[in-house]
Amino acid sequence: MPFHRSSIPLALALALLAACTEPEPTDAGLVPIPAPDVHPANAGPGGPRNSFSEAELYRHCAYLEGNDDDPDHHNLAVMFDGYLVLPAAPEWGGGGLTFWDVSDGCAPRRIGAGFDPMMRESHSIAFARVGEKTFAVVNHLRGVQFWDVTDPRHPAPHSELELPGVFYPDAYARVVFAVFWQGRFVYAAGTDNGIYIIDAADPDVPVLAAQYKFELPLRAGGIWVIGNLLVTMATEGTRTALLDVSDPLRPVPIPGGLFTVTDGAGDPTESYLANIAGDRIVYARKQGGGGPLVWDISDVQRPVFRSELRTEGGNGGYSFMKDSLAYVGDSHWGVIVDFADEANPVEVTRVTLKGDLDTLIPLGNMAIASVDDGANPGEGSAMIPLFSEPDTRGPAVTMVYPRHGATGLPLSSRFGVVFSEMVDVKSVFTGSVTLIAPEGKAVAADYNVQENIVNLSPRAPLRAATRYRLVIPPGGVRDYNGNRTEAGFEASFTTR
Repeated sequence: MPFHRSSIPLALALALLAACTEPEPTDAGLVPIPAPDVHPANAGPGGPRNSFSEAELYRHCAYLEGNDDDPDHHNLAVMFDGYLVLPAAPEWGGGGLTFWDVSDGCAPRRIGAGFDPMMRESHSIAFARVGEKTFAVVNHLRGVQFWDVTDPRHPAPHSELELPGVFYPDAYARVVFAVFWQGRFVYAAGTDNGIYIIDAADPDVPVLAAQYKFELPLRAGGIWVIGNLLVTMATEGTRTALLDVSDPLRPVPIPGGLFTVTDGAGDPTESYLANIAGDRIVYARKQGGGGPLVWDISDVQRPVFRSELRTEGGNGGYSFMKDSLAYVGDSHWGVIVDFADEANPVEVTRVTLKGDLDTLIPLGNMAIASVDDGANPGEGSAMIPLFSEPDTRGPAVTMVYPRHGATGLPLSSRFGVVFSEMVDVKSVFTGSVTLIAPEGKAVAADYNVQENIVNLSPRAPLRAATRYRLVIPPGGVRDYNGNRTEAGFEASFTTR
């Protein structure tokens, strides 16, 4: 019986047509560009506003303790929604998230806490807004765990995903070591299991979408995604891999992008974790001493050694960057190194805290020193003044990927920006980081912020043979202390 025009709803007719023909790439949808500073307000007051005397510098002025079950096993801490987020969990599991008001850095006030027995040591934490809620993803004893952090007063575990090959209580070989959230996908570094790619479009029911395994062994630990570029490094190893993820479910090795990290003498050198600082990777060296070790990835097919500062007797943990300063946890101390003259880095100061001090985190004119073993009770993290006056310098763009002027981009491309310091998650939106189509309107996109890396993921494929501009205006993106970008930035790209 032939179909009659009136018997098929329009939606069904379109679906039948799509099933019979290969769909042409569609525009990502265009939206008006708002002013750069009309993003949602934070619930909390932001970073420290203290001023300090010279006598107060480099001394502990307060300690942070997590929830009531906190084993004083701390490492990474970041700001979200105007509050400091402190994950606290040991390798063997059992921990949670606490939220702190640190506007007075020497009198921090805990405003919310949650606990879960399956949360594992967090080497990273990633956030995303999905619908009307905001979620964080952390390590789980058997995979990854999503927390609902919409209300910082009541952070709570929301869902979890067990991943194949993850083996508890193994600490290094077959665990999820770190996570990175971009668009709908969470990339989880699975050590000897490679990289898990998780579809988190619905955090109620996250799904393993793909798994990438390296042909040659690489114990994937640290992981970062900047637009179409994925960077992963071997924790307590010497190898780093650069992968093309322009198809987010099918990572492809970049020719020349699998390299052995060496020091200035050309000797292979192990690190624990690293940080992306513009087109540099700053490793926390843990072989033959500690301190930062810098490699240049401005040409992703030809990474090269750039600089180092060795600390005799040090044993690197984490590294972070704020402007020209590297903050490195060196186990026995934390060290701050100035790379203003990259060829001649200078040690600025060291700070101490009882225990295995693996983490030193910049926070305005202060730092948070954290230990993951051997702390005095209630002193897993210490607030330490570093500079006399509050931070007033805004974040600056230090890298964009794909690179400015890139052509032939896949229509599935995402765009990543690295800033000179960690940035406020809520300050990143359509008005402050804008992908502009030829019509002069913004491409509708999802945004993710993880530490100092911002990702823009168009919600639909880009148009073929089209030039797009990525614009970051002055007065938009801001840091943890509310300082906004001072100079504008623009890059352009053309799709294939």
